[in-house]
Amino acid sequence: MTWKQARIIAAQHAARLQIPRDLRGVVVQITDYPDEETLRFLKPEEPDITLAGHRMINQALSRETRKRGARVEFVTVKSRDYFDWLTRFHLDDCAAGTGGLGRGGLIRLGGPSYWRRRAAGPIQPE
Repeated sequence: MTWKQARIIAAQHAARLQIPRDLRGVVVQITDYPDEETLRFLKPEEPDITLAGHRMINQALSRETRKRGARVEFVTVKSRDYFDWLTRFHLDDCAAGTGGLGRGGLIRLGGPSYWRRRAAGPIQPE
């Protein structure tokens, strides 16, 4: 994957999520994975994305949200800790019935606190 491709995918994610232009005072948490095994477990619907490609997309999304005023935090999710992570953030397992979103497809926008599943529509207050 090239940087240009990563930026395009990140822009598509931002548009699909309808991320607001003004994110001043908002903390955006982006999921990262420690290894390919965890990426495959949590993102089975994206078999062509490598860990390096995933991280490049994350960096592009991070840059975009920072331009909008957000503070970005990366949350590393390990497959063995996945269900603990769901519990900690009061989330449901989104592996089934998500229209291809898969596990781990979450971005948390906090500050005013918001939760949004990728591609699940406009951001709604928690």
